[in-house]
Formats: sequence, structure tokens, C-alpha cells
Amino acid sequence: MYNKAVRLVFCVEVNIMKITDSEGLGNIIRNRRKEYTGLSVSFISDVERGKTTVEIGKVMQLISILGLDININVRGR
Repeated sequence: MYNKAVRLVFCVEVNIMKITDSEGLGNIIRNRRKEYTGLSVSFISDVERGKTTVEIGKVMQLISILGLDININVRGR
């Protein structure tokens, strides 16, 4: 097996937005999360609030995108 160098190039579009209140800031943050993950803002909000009926496949996708792991241990060991 060989190592292949990979170069990632990101293009960033800069938009200047005037924020006049906390609601405006919240809207921008929510929209950026959606753009970053490809998941809906309402789904991410459900996960963040601990909703017990969220779709496990989408949760696993979100965890992977965020670079997180889930570890499961057998109780009592």
C-alpha cells in the first residue's frame, strides 16, 4: 500500500452582514451549521436538545462530519 498526498483547496465566499441583534446572529449561526453538515437546522437542533426520536443514521452522519466517535462499553466491565 502506498501513501498518496492529497491537497484540498477550499474556496471561501466572504459576505459582510450587519448584525443588529441576537436573533440575527442566531440565524447566521444556524444557517452556517446547515451548510457545513448538509443536515437541516431543525434536525441539528433536535439532536442538540436531546430529542430521543431522531434518526440514528443521520446522527451517525453528523458525528462523523464533526470528527467525533461513539464508544460503547459492556456494563459491569
